[in-house]
Amino acid sequence: SNLHTYFSDSDFLANLTDYLDAGGNVVLFGTATELLDVSGITNNMFSQSSSNNHIYITDNNHPITEEYSTSGHFSVGANINFSYTTTPDPTIGMVILGRYTPSLLYTLGEVPYGMGKVIFCGAATFTTPSNDFLGLASRIIDHSQNQGYASVRVDMESPVPATQNEIFEVAVDVTAYGGTLPV
Repeated sequence: SNLHTYFSDSDFLANLTDYLDAGGNVVLFGTATELLDVSGITNNMFSQSSSNNHIYITDNNHPITEEYSTSGHFSVGANINFSYTTTPDPTIGMVILGRYTPSLLYTLGEVPYGMGKVIFCGAATFTTPSNDFLGLASRIIDHSQNQGYASVRVDMESPVPATQNEIFEVAVDVTAYGGTLPV
């Protein structure tokens, strides 16, 4: 894995799987998708590549993707490093919702674990996102909330210019709202 060593800490991984076991839901964007392998939820399924900036929706019978067409694709934003799997595993309940253009590199899906679930979107950018991607990210976050009874607003700021694969500080303000709000 190319993830930072913080994410391989045994206490962090135990807390992650305990949270999912208890019914929590987790959303993984970008290369953080590799946490599925590192945590043991999946078995060495995810890899990284670069230059992905499109998603083809492959299943529009899911709440996240039901308003999308399976006949086209949309831009995520800028070219990015991304995580994908070529070997989705339906035996663990994995559902694939989207893939990289035009190959069979699956980048969007859902994996149940314990009483919870992990939604992964390996092709993601929040630096220069397209409106289509922001809409998809909103649907992913809404779906991850149990029963849809809350919405979350996140404001992030980096005090210095930052680039992918570097460690830098980010100021994050998270606000939760009851009910559902458009994001």
